[in-house]
Amino acid sequence: MLKVIRWTRAGLALTLALQASACSSLAGIEEKVAYTFGADSGPDAAPPVDAGSDAAPPVDAGPDAAPPFDAGPDAAPPFDAGHPDASVDAGTNAGTDAGPDAGQGGGGQSDGGGGNPCANGGGCSVNATCAASGGVAVCTCNSGFTGNGVTCTDVNECVTNNGGCSSYASCTNNVGAAPTCTCNSGFTGNGVTCTDVNECVTNNGGCSNYASCTNNVGAAPTCTCQSGFTGNGVTCTDVNECQ
Repeated sequence: MLKVIRWTRAGLALTLALQASACSSLAGIEEKVAYTFGADSGPDAAPPVDAGSDAAPPVDAGPDAAPPFDAGPDAAPPFDAGHPDASVDAGTNAGTDAGPDAGQGGGGQSDGGGGNPCANGGGCSVNATCAASGGVAVCTCNSGFTGNGVTCTDVNECVTNNGGCSSYASCTNNVGAAPTCTCNSGFTGNGVTCTDVNECVTNNGGCSNYASCTNNVGAAPTCTCQSGFTGNGVTCTDVNECQ
C-alpha cells in the first residue's frame, strides 16, 4: 500500500512538471507570434507571461535546419498600415483617372450621334446651302445656280427673255447674281426700261442748218436738205436757180 502511494505521488509530480513545461513553451510561442506580426501591446495589453526558471529552452533545429527565407533585394517592403499612403483614397481621386476625354466615343461629330451633318459644308457645293434634316445634310443650290446641291452650275439668265432686260438693252450674265442690263446706243434708261433718244432735239441731230432732221428709233437721225438746197443733209448748199 505504501509503495502504491509513493508511485502515485511520483506520477502526480511528473504530470505537474510536464504541464508547467508545456505552458511555458506555449507562452514562448505566443510571445514570438505577437512579436512577429506586430501585435499592438497597447496600454490594456496583458503583460508577457513569465515562464519562470523552469521554462523549456527554445528548440534547436540543429545544423540541418533550413536558413531563414531571404526574399532578395527586389522583395516588396513589409506592409505598413500606419503609412499615409497605405489606405485607398475613396474620395475624388478614387478609381482610375480617365482624363478629360474619358467616356467620349466615336472621336468627333457623327451624323447619327447628334452631331451637325452640315459641319464643314456637309459635302455640299460651295454654291449651295446645307440644311440639317433628320440628321441628314440636305444641299440646295443657291439662287442663280442649278444642280443637285452637291454640284451647282451657274444659270445664264440672259438666255431666257434677254435676262429680263429691255429689248433695247444688252444683257450681261453675272455668275450667281442677276444680269447687268445696259441700254443700247440711241436709248436711255436703266436697262430694264429703255427709251429712244431723239437726237434731232439737240443740235438738229447733227444735220445741216438747211436740213430737216428725222428721228429714227435706236438709230441715227435722217438729215434731209431743205428745198433749194442740195447735199447729204449734213452738208447742204444752195441751189442757184439762175444758172
